[in-house]
Amino acid sequence: VDGPRVVARVLADRVVHASYRVGDHLAPTSAASVVLDAELDPTLDEVRAAGLAVASDDDVVEVAAPVCRDDHHPDAVVGIAIPRQRATPAVLEAARDRARAMAADMSRRLGASTWRPWGAETTPIGAARDLGRDEVQDLMTGRLGAQLACLTDSGTPHVVPLWFEYDGDHVWLAASPGSSWARYVADGAPVSLTIEEPWPNLRRVFIQGHARPVADDDPAATVDGGVLGLRRRLAQRYLGPAAATDHMASSEGWSLVSVTPERIIGRAGLQAVAS
Repeated sequence: VDGPRVVARVLADRVVHASYRVGDHLAPTSAASVVLDAELDPTLDEVRAAGLAVASDDDVVEVAAPVCRDDHHPDAVVGIAIPRQRATPAVLEAARDRARAMAADMSRRLGASTWRPWGAETTPIGAARDLGRDEVQDLMTGRLGAQLACLTDSGTPHVVPLWFEYDGDHVWLAASPGSSWARYVADGAPVSLTIEEPWPNLRRVFIQGHARPVADDDPAATVDGGVLGLRRRLAQRYLGPAAATDHMASSEGWSLVSVTPERIIGRAGLQAVAS
């Protein structure tokens, strides 16, 4: 019986990479095959407990995690292939976290309410660690929203979920007409942003900085397309291509807010329990 078929691929932006051709069938010993076999094979308890499979040969190390539309039963697999010479323990740990996160995110996008492959009661959460620069960039440019924390005029903490865009220097926010949070940051008050994956391995990014309202016609409003362009990109990023045109004909009353990060911290997992 042929193994799983490759239906899509994303190449790493490096000179050396492991790659598969769309349409290829993977070997029965591949990590993707093991993930799909784990539901019926009682010898694969460790795979079900880990929420993923790892396989390797002389050339490549594979990490694969299941996509489950109904929360539990794998329909597809997200796989990461790493050239063996690059598969250090730190790189493998990051690949495990990313594979789980991608599989959980894809499962939710397909309708799953949670991600519990094979009905596991728990999914492993690793010990606390710092995120690498690539992982931080991944979270800040992915599809996760952010929680903005600021202070009201009376000094009461105020937290609001927002879409955002990060251009490498600033975090750009679009404030809807009458947004209370936009008033609270009008004087450039300090703010915090949190971006987090609500599934293992609990990767999150904490941003501290100062917010500044920016007029759409201000020369400093360097965000491409102004507030309307920003809103259209955010709609496409979070809701899909159709949303960028269906509801974004005007930005009357909307305003731009720029957050200049002064500190960016990336973390994953939970603190290890001392034995």
